[in-house]
Amino acid sequence: MENIEKIRVLDLSTVVGGPFAAAMFADFGAEVIKVEMPGVGDPSREMNPAKDGIGLRWNALGRNKKTVTLDLHQPEAKELFLKLVGKSDVIIENFRVGTLEKWGLGMDKLRAANPDIIVTHVTGYGQTGPYKDKSGFGNAITGYAGPTYITGFADRRPVNPAFSLCDYLTGLFAMIGSLVAIINKKSQEVDASLYESMFRLQEVLVSNYYSTGTVMERGKKVGSPPGDVYESKDGKFFNLACSSSRTFRYLMKAMDREDLAEKYPTMELRTEHEDELIEATTEWCFAHTYEEIAAACDREKAVCVPIFSIVDIWNDEHFQARGNIQILPDETFGTVAQPAVTPRLSETPGKIKWTGRAMGEFNHEIFCDLLGLSETDFEDYKARKII
Repeated sequence: MENIEKIRVLDLSTVVGGPFAAAMFADFGAEVIKVEMPGVGDPSREMNPAKDGIGLRWNALGRNKKTVTLDLHQPEAKELFLKLVGKSDVIIENFRVGTLEKWGLGMDKLRAANPDIIVTHVTGYGQTGPYKDKSGFGNAITGYAGPTYITGFADRRPVNPAFSLCDYLTGLFAMIGSLVAIINKKSQEVDASLYESMFRLQEVLVSNYYSTGTVMERGKKVGSPPGDVYESKDGKFFNLACSSSRTFRYLMKAMDREDLAEKYPTMELRTEHEDELIEATTEWCFAHTYEEIAAACDREKAVCVPIFSIVDIWNDEHFQARGNIQILPDETFGTVAQPAVTPRLSETPGKIKWTGRAMGEFNHEIFCDLLGLSETDFEDYKARKII
């Protein structure tokens, strides 16, 4: 298999899912060339959240990428793009199904330029099926895939994630699919859809409905009672977890309620008497401060985890010790903060070399140095907004 530094990825995608997949490649050393429409660019350059009208997503989604501009509607741009395909390994795109074919850049044309090329599609509903032509956006499709229906309280409307979970998750699946294709050394298309990425996580939802006919509802999760979110005497929220009989016993010992551990030794019994266990746990939590609860849980090896805001994360000693937040120089803002590279590799760790760059900043390097475009044609193409 190729060393990742020898892999070249063409990122034609926009906004979150596809760009995040490409950013993951770039984090670990692949050469990622971000292709944008001249004068337009990726919408993440202006999307909220923003500072002074400039989007704050781009500096992370564009990190480590070489930015070029290319209008793929124009014949000369298509010729340049196909030359670039000939020197690349993976194309990541998230246009509507059939767009590349409409531009004369379907798989037959791409394979003619590079018989080994891998094309990774990121769409809402996939490349096939009756919904393939529908527009797809992450939080909206999260509802279609199942998670929104079961998220929230029984007496209130369903709740979507507060951030683009579906898009980022699909980016991970898109990268995994691309890597598998690279390992298999076979030209192919990777079909990563938003809805399937979220649905893939719904194993419990699917198996429970098939085997028992149970429809999971909001406020009734298939969990390990009394594990849930609780509030302390001093108004702090935290998670208690007891996903096994052993961890349940640890929690009951921390609560000084070993009688309940003896009374309900199995998951079946705990599920049957869930309300009693939740009531006892709630009373214990309301009777103690968070510090007291956390100390008791730590002492007995029970699982107690605080629910953090970004302020809490920023000041947390573990986040700091692990270097999870990196402050980086940035051409636009001076400095920006970003999550560090994940996961950590012991021998070939990833690195943030630079944050998202200006549109077309690498045009000369890619088109002239890599593809051999003459200076005369380079200036002509710029003037005609081909690049």
